[in-house]
Amino acid sequence: MIVPMPGSPLRYYLFAIPTIDGVANECKPPTVWQASLFCSVIDMDADNGDGAVVEPATQLQENVTYKMAAVPHANGRDYWLVAHAYNSNAFLVYPVTASGIGEARQHFVGARHEPAVINGDFVSDWDRRGVIKASPNGKKLAVTIQQPFNQITRPFELFDFDPSTGTVSNPVVLSELSWQAGVSFSTDNTKLYVQADKLNSGENRNQQHSTVFQYDLTASSAEAVSASAVSIIVENPRLNDSPNTFASNFMLQLAPDGKIYAPFPTNPPPSDPRFARFIVINQPNRKGIDCNAQAVNFTFANGSSYFGLPNFIESVFNGLAPDTTGDCSQPAVEIAPNPSANRFRVRANACFGSYRLTVHNLLGQLLMEKNTGSSLYEEIALDAFADGVYFFVLQNSAGVRLAKKVVKKST
Repeated sequence: MIVPMPGSPLRYYLFAIPTIDGVANECKPPTVWQASLFCSVIDMDADNGDGAVVEPATQLQENVTYKMAAVPHANGRDYWLVAHAYNSNAFLVYPVTASGIGEARQHFVGARHEPAVINGDFVSDWDRRGVIKASPNGKKLAVTIQQPFNQITRPFELFDFDPSTGTVSNPVVLSELSWQAGVSFSTDNTKLYVQADKLNSGENRNQQHSTVFQYDLTASSAEAVSASAVSIIVENPRLNDSPNTFASNFMLQLAPDGKIYAPFPTNPPPSDPRFARFIVINQPNRKGIDCNAQAVNFTFANGSSYFGLPNFIESVFNGLAPDTTGDCSQPAVEIAPNPSANRFRVRANACFGSYRLTVHNLLGQLLMEKNTGSSLYEEIALDAFADGVYFFVLQNSAGVRLAKKVVKKST
């Protein structure tokens, strides 16, 4: 997880949780993983502008899970890093300010993340695995606890998060799931998605294979949110592929186009084209199968996809919409040339209307903003910024936000 260093625009914290082999003594299997939270500092002005690690990794906390998220502070300047202790129900919330990384605040709430035991025998420490994902508005946390055994289910939980104080509270068990892994909120913060193998409540859900469930967070109560769970892969008549081809244990991630992406490899050789196949949730703000989940092939040249996706600060996706609005038949926004050495011409169609434009880096930091008044056309110059990838975010008078990736390339 990369977090900007407040007050230092070219410096970043890199938080990582590497694994270290440990001897399990009489436990089976003979190897357990001891995970610790480390932090390094990267200065993008070092090494002649290529960037370098200027402060090597230091340990912040031992014996944690592999789950962490970063949430912007309500003051608009600082951040919270959220991790979770292992063999405990403690969230570890670190304030990240211009003064550095503060001492972790512990919030003992929700389920314990602990070794799995069947008939008195240790069988797995996979409770370390899973995801902490913040909602784009920073007010909710969803947490998965991953176990690969069908006879073991773990709670899939939703929490309140206060971006002013860093407090984690009000746990709600949405479902008891096995093989739960990836999780994502919709850009409007009203829907929650999770990948899992089966849902142990509700009619005809006991034996489902790998799928993605959607929860409606606008439901009237915690019980109603839990009951709103609907599969958008298994039993989805609009899906353009067989759900039997989907593997377990894949991630879900929002993207700047307002859609959710999920790689779903099976177990073929890496040259198999299924390693470039994703589930794309095209309209994640919509309820049920109207979210339009489809299987899509991508081309990665000599590369391929696997189960994981990068971990982002989710606030950059808050309020984004897919790149069509209302009855528009053409793309709402077009940018050209792209890539460009400096200047980009931005044009919105009449359906989208006039807009306010902001420019962000890959971590979502605001670099520039401009109001276009009643104009649908604007020219943006990035001469003050280094070559690289940026996002233009346009918000119209109706509050619809679209993001477009641009590449500044001088040569």
